[in-house]
Amino acid sequence: MRRSFLLAAAILLVAPAVVQAQTPLNVYQTIDIAAPARKVWDTVKNWDNLHGWHPAFASTQLVSGQNNTVGSVRKLTLKDGPSFDEELLVFDDAAMKLRYKIIGEAPLPITNYDSTIQVLATGANKSTVVWRSSFVPKPGAKDNVVMEAVTQLYLGGLQNLKQSIEGR
Repeated sequence: MRRSFLLAAAILLVAPAVVQAQTPLNVYQTIDIAAPARKVWDTVKNWDNLHGWHPAFASTQLVSGQNNTVGSVRKLTLKDGPSFDEELLVFDDAAMKLRYKIIGEAPLPITNYDSTIQVLATGANKSTVVWRSSFVPKPGAKDNVVMEAVTQLYLGGLQNLKQSIEGR
């Protein structure tokens, strides 16, 4: 009986840490751009050109597959040096949406990263870009620190995209 009690107590003490470590976090950022949605999408959609509009990236290289083809893998290199791979899961030209995941290790302390970028038409000459993701922090990483890092990464890219398209 005592042995069962100790085992149950140990499980109850460890269970919250295990559950907490596996709870996905979500980041959701948007930006409005004064340009037709199709023009914005034509910039965003190129799987092999994230570095063309996001200032944090030095290069984007296709490792396997073809550009804008589900299953293709790209290697992203950050301007400060580290690189990591992502796989394209969904490419929907009509809905102006792509979804991808990080495969292997990444420079951020996250796992199970799954992200979507979508361009929405909000008027004849207006659009909104939505960038959202779900991920799990690695053990020891603080949720708020990881969320802020991903948020800032998204904001930097979205603000630069807006500037480059609007010409301001």
